Amino acid sequence: MLPAKRKEPAGGPGAAQPARSAKRAKMVDARTIRSQPSDVAFKNGELDLQSFVDARAFEIQALEASMRRTKAARATRAFQHVPRSMRRRTASHNVKRVPKRLRDKARYQKQEDNSPTVEARKRRPKTTRAKMRMETAKKLEKLAARKRRRESEDEEKEAGEKGAGAASGAQDGGGVQATTVRTRPAWPKIRRNQLNEPPRPSARFKKRQRNKTWLPTHLWHAKRARMTEPSEPLWRFAVPITASEKCYRPTHRASSHKGVVAWDTSYMSTIRLYGLAQGIERTLKSLGLTQDGLWGAQGAKWRAGSRHWTGTLSKARQAGWRQIGPARIIWNPEEVLDDATAASESANKAERHVFIRVHPSCFLELFHELLKLVKMHTPRVHMEDLRFEIGSIELIGPASTEALLAVLHPYHAQAGTEEVAATTFRLLNGITNPSTLPRGALLGFSVVDPRLRYPPRAVDPADTTGRSDLTETLAEWPVDKKVKPYALFSRDARFETSKLPSQKSLHRRKSDLPGKDLEAGWKDAPIPILLAASRLGTSVQDQGRWTLLAPWACIVPICKSQAIRAYAQVSSRSGLAITDRFLAEMGAEKQRLAASIVKAEAGPFPVPAPNRTDMNGHPLCPDEEDLLGFVTSGAYSLSEGQGTAIASLVAEKAVQTWRADGPKEGKLCIVRNAGENIGWLARWEGA
Repeated sequence: MLPAKRKEPAGGPGAAQPARSAKRAKMVDARTIRSQPSDVAFKNGELDLQSFVDARAFEIQALEASMRRTKAARATRAFQHVPRSMRRRTASHNVKRVPKRLRDKARYQKQEDNSPTVEARKRRPKTTRAKMRMETAKKLEKLAARKRRRESEDEEKEAGEKGAGAASGAQDGGGVQATTVRTRPAWPKIRRNQLNEPPRPSARFKKRQRNKTWLPTHLWHAKRARMTEPSEPLWRFAVPITASEKCYRPTHRASSHKGVVAWDTSYMSTIRLYGLAQGIERTLKSLGLTQDGLWGAQGAKWRAGSRHWTGTLSKARQAGWRQIGPARIIWNPEEVLDDATAASESANKAERHVFIRVHPSCFLELFHELLKLVKMHTPRVHMEDLRFEIGSIELIGPASTEALLAVLHPYHAQAGTEEVAATTFRLLNGITNPSTLPRGALLGFSVVDPRLRYPPRAVDPADTTGRSDLTETLAEWPVDKKVKPYALFSRDARFETSKLPSQKSLHRRKSDLPGKDLEAGWKDAPIPILLAASRLGTSVQDQGRWTLLAPWACIVPICKSQAIRAYAQVSSRSGLAITDRFLAEMGAEKQRLAASIVKAEAGPFPVPAPNRTDMNGHPLCPDEEDLLGFVTSGAYSLSEGQGTAIASLVAEKAVQTWRADGPKEGKLCIVRNAGENIGWLARWEGA
């Protein structure tokens, strides 16, 4: 006889049955709803109203009790009590990811299932004595902090009493009046004509930012997106690549049909030029802005500061103009002065300011080129590196304007002192496409801290009067007539926003006024912003986008955003080639084409000769000498219903094939992936 595989329970073979029976009885009892028969309410054929009401009350109480027991008895996991966005797979469960009220339950369930738990990287004491020493050290640290706080309070109280006594003595003529010195945080060092260093991180996150810089929304994205590898940052920043959840189709719907998608584009670099208008004009002309429309009557609004310019910057070389990269240029409006002051200012030639926003992949090239130009031209122009002073957010979708109206509330100290740009912004309710605004529209004003009115309320749809006001506003665009200098250009205004109250202090203020929005106080500094509307395509029907510029420290209170792959998806659908790593690799691709070192990489090829055969139903790909270019980005387009891609072609070969085979067959090409022999027939179109 073989021995039993399992050990018998202490009470014999049937000892385990009572536990199972008790559990089964518990489940049955939880699902049973007690009730009373209706015959009890009848006495001698008559209805006893009091007994009938008591019976129904008993049944309702029994139903509620059964619902509570069933909810407690069913087998639910702690991660099933949180929203879907917070749920994780079994292999990646982390107890710290759930709310505090569910951590004990999640920790117990993981121990019961013998699942691997996530341990902290730092060293923890193992022995009882070491644990006691650690707890004692923590208590002593708290006591020391409490003692220091008490001593500082006593010193302030004594200083106040001495100050009051000295003041009274001074009034009597027998003492010296005491003075109080108030300190402030140090100003950020912004060096002129030099690269500035990134903001100094806290000691807790200092080691993680040795070779890169975190975006303002890094902590929010790190929990909800896949970031770049720590050793391989993108453009010297830790950038979110893809969201943890599947978001390809939701991004397409939100950006084109219904909704809004936002991206934190604070990695975009900003350079400030300041000096006399003549010197700035010469510097910009040396960067390729030589069009007559920019410096004539057509560009008056751009030079006045009510419009922004978007295009490609270039630098002059012996062989001609060489492109640097795309950029956006914004002029700071001149301050409106009276006649006497204007005469003196014109004699002294007032100083102008310009923002140049460029992609980080071409920032260093542009910075060194500007450094060379500002030293050559006269009158002298200076520049500052504001990469870590100004952040940005891009929004696209039919509800982008509605989202901005719900979050941004203009700041005005007194009634009737609201800026013209803020008034115009509030009249934009009902716009579903920013491309309907005037080309290069720009709005600059100050807003209240959005955390004071959190959560944002939905904006009511515009009525008949609102729609008529919107039509009149779009036709006249009052911002062009009266524009004031933008506070975002002011270093003092940006510095004041770095001292915004903490979230904890705002929660304390909200607890005093439950259910009401907080009013901006003297500690709540206004946040200067710039809103730039741009078009993705050449047509007015193409969906436009909003670009919000704000101080670096104010990006987190304003918005949470998506990952860069979603940004690349929307840009590819709109026909923009600036996606993902394209700009970072643009220089390498240019050198390959210039040196004619063509390798078998992904790219479009001309259609082979008719006498060649195919392979498994796919056209046979030609050799290296027939290479036309490279595909920079491509995917299945939900709007087109077929695969689309953006490619960089050699113009000479493309025109030669088009002339030889005609306008239809001359645009056919074969696209294949690197390392594969299968190609797809495609048709190229010029941008």
